[in-house]
Amino acid sequence: MAPDEAPRLPSNRPIKLEPGQDPPAPGSTALERLAAKYGTGGQGGLPGVSSVYGKPGTPGTSGATPAKPATPTPGARPAPRPAPRPSAATPVHQPTGGRPLHVPGDTVAERVAYRLALKRGQIEPGAPGSSVPPRPAAATSSAAPASAPRTAPAAPRAPLASSSATGATSGSVTSSRPAFALERPRLDTRRPAPADGAPAPAPKRPVAPLNPPTPAEIEASVDHEMYEAYAGLVKSLLGFDLTQYKRPQVWRRSMSFAKQKGCRDVIELMERCRTDLDLRTAVRDMITINVSEFFRNPDAWESLRTAVLPELLRMGRPIRFWSAGCSLGYEPYTFAMMVKEAGGGDAKILATDLDETILAQARASVYADHQMVGVSPARRAKFFDERDATWSVKPELRSMIQWRRQDLLRDPFPSDLDLIACRNVVIYFTDDAKDGLYRRFTQALRVGGTLFIGATEAIGSARSFGLQMVTSGLYRRVE
Repeated sequence: MAPDEAPRLPSNRPIKLEPGQDPPAPGSTALERLAAKYGTGGQGGLPGVSSVYGKPGTPGTSGATPAKPATPTPGARPAPRPAPRPSAATPVHQPTGGRPLHVPGDTVAERVAYRLALKRGQIEPGAPGSSVPPRPAAATSSAAPASAPRTAPAAPRAPLASSSATGATSGSVTSSRPAFALERPRLDTRRPAPADGAPAPAPKRPVAPLNPPTPAEIEASVDHEMYEAYAGLVKSLLGFDLTQYKRPQVWRRSMSFAKQKGCRDVIELMERCRTDLDLRTAVRDMITINVSEFFRNPDAWESLRTAVLPELLRMGRPIRFWSAGCSLGYEPYTFAMMVKEAGGGDAKILATDLDETILAQARASVYADHQMVGVSPARRAKFFDERDATWSVKPELRSMIQWRRQDLLRDPFPSDLDLIACRNVVIYFTDDAKDGLYRRFTQALRVGGTLFIGATEAIGSARSFGLQMVTSGLYRRVE
C-alpha cells in the first residue's frame, strides 16, 4: 500500500482516519474479528473477504493482496459488480465459498414433522432415513488445499412431500428419508354406535335460545280456557286459590311439571291427583315452591343482626316476630338462634304456611344432614341433637315457636308486631296482590317495626305504604 494511499476495507471503501491516527493493525477490525471467529476451512476468514493489511499466505487473509481499485471517471455510471463464477467443486445448494444453506432435518419444523410421521405410522421405525441425519463435519485446514472450498459439501435438501421418487428433475438429489406430508389431524366427531344390548346414548339437551321470550309472548302462550279449568281443580283438590297468582309463571311451571310426570296437560295431571296422593303432594309443593335453607342469603341476615336486632333487644320484652311462608321452619329457627346468640333475649315467634304437609314436617323439627348446610358446627352442637344421621332441634328453640296454617290472601293478619319476615313469597303474586299484602304487612307492624323481604325483592313505592328503607331488604314503618 502506497504511503499516500488511505487504508481501505474489504469493500474497497476507504477508512477515515483522524489527524495523527495510525492505520489499524491487521486483524483488529470488527470484520476481521468476525472472520476469525466464524470462518471455516482453517483460514480464519469469512468467505470472499480478505484483509487489505495482511500478506499472502498469512492467517486471516485470502492468500492474495487485492488490487488497487480504478479511479471512477466523473459523470460515468459505475459498472455493475460481476457475479461470482461457480467452480466445478461447488455442490448443489452450496453458495460459492460459504457455509451450507441447509442441512436436511436441521430445522425444528422438519424434526417435529418427522417425529409425527413416526408416531402416525407413515414411516416404519428403523427404515432407511428413520433418524434425523447429523450435521456434516467441516473440513480441516490441513486436509484441504488452498483452492478447495472452505466448507464441506452440504447434503441436498429433501422435500417434505413428493409424489414419486422418480419425479426428480435434473440437478436435484433425492434424499434417503421417506417422503411424507404435514397434515393436521382430524377429530372424528361422529358418535360411535352402541354395542349390542347397550342402551342408546341420551340425546343432547336443547340449547336455550339467546333471546328469551318477552312477557307478551309468554302471555300469548297461555291457554286461558284450560288455565281456568286447572285453577278450579287446584282449588277443589288442594284448596289453593290461583286467581291472584301470576298466570304466565304458574302456567309455564305447571305445564313443565305435567310433562315430567308423563301427562299431556295440566288437566290430566289434576285428574291423576284424585287417586294419587303422592302426586297431589308433589303438585302442592310445586305450586307453593317450598325451597329454603338455614341462614339463606347470609348477608341479609347479617344486616338484620346489626341494623335491627340490637334495637329490638333493648325493648326489655320478648320480640314479637312473624315468619310468613315459613316452609320447613328454616327461617323461624334461624331467627331464634340469632336471638339466643345475642344473649339475654327472648322472642315469641309465629310461623305460618299454606301447606299443611310442610307444616307437619316443620313441627317435627328434624332435619337431614344435607338440610344443615347453612348451620356451622358450633351451632349444630349448641342448638341441635344428632340422632341416626339426623339433627333434631333442642327444646329451648322449639318452645319459642308457634306453628299455624294461614293463607296470606284470605286469612286475617296478627297485629302489633316488631318484625315480619316474608321472603321470596310475593314474587309469584300479581301486582295488585303484592300492593295489598304490603299494605296489610305495614298495618300489622307497630310504628318502628321492620319488614324483612327477600334479597332480590324491592318495594318501589315504599313511602305510599308508610315504609322507609333501612337497607337492602329491610323496611321500617314510619307512620
